[in-house]
Amino acid sequence: MRSKTVQLWIDQPGISVEIRQLKHDFTFGFPIELGRFREPEDLAWYTARMSEHFSLAVIESDAKWGRIEPTQGVRDFTRADADVDWAQRNGFAVKGHTLLWGLPQPLSGAALPRWAEEQFPSANLNAEQQVELRGLLKSFIQDSVRHFKGRLSHWDVTNETLQPLAQWFIVRLGPGIVNDAFAWAKEIDPDVELVFNEWIVEVFTGFNAPTAADMRDRVLQLIAAGVPIDAIGQQGHFAPTLAFADPTLKSPGAPISLTTPTHWTSSPRLACPSISPRPTSSRQWNPNCVPPRRKR
Repeated sequence: MRSKTVQLWIDQPGISVEIRQLKHDFTFGFPIELGRFREPEDLAWYTARMSEHFSLAVIESDAKWGRIEPTQGVRDFTRADADVDWAQRNGFAVKGHTLLWGLPQPLSGAALPRWAEEQFPSANLNAEQQVELRGLLKSFIQDSVRHFKGRLSHWDVTNETLQPLAQWFIVRLGPGIVNDAFAWAKEIDPDVELVFNEWIVEVFTGFNAPTAADMRDRVLQLIAAGVPIDAIGQQGHFAPTLAFADPTLKSPGAPISLTTPTHWTSSPRLACPSISPRPTSSRQWNPNCVPPRRKR
């Protein structure tokens, strides 16, 4: 954690001094999904708490392909627009999440449209099917980036492309689809910062891959190939007492963001508000409340 020493010189003995930080220069983000909030007072409370501590709102699930295009050929940005409008109205920068995430159902209900999984069930696509799937994905990515152009500061272009369970696109289109996704996004909005987002086993201990070194090497490989990666997102999932940016990831030279950290709390207000059937979007929950589920 970066810090700076502050020295105070008090010219009177016995004076009690209290220091309270009113703003900070570090970018701290939080997820937003307005559809979770059932009561206006809960949203008002959440808005006030986020405004006190954070500066960046991340569209949690409403910008994912499964949410934007649940019916093939019919894209609906209504929910994502509402998230962005709320964030900007309250003075937050906004990060889009995510354009390419190959985690199939039932592990995720938003990463992929059900119709895409049904249309391309086999990992062994022929050349014609690969062209078709690439075209559908390119259309979604570029339409999404175009729709939000000028409104977002960052896009998570990829999410968990090294994660063993999230290989749906990789096995069908090959690892080069990552290069293409970044190029397609950059073509539409050269100004938005493009992020390679991934988890690592040093923080998430549920699998034996990828390691921080795996992520570092993949990012270095992509950058060497000319892929326009502006920043690295290192996920902090499922490590309540361990959330850090692994120094191994410094090698590519891109800024590192610690993303989606999970925290535990005993606060009933944080753990069990009347927001949704699962814990609050702040990713803070009480194990005695609703059991946490895999992110959507």
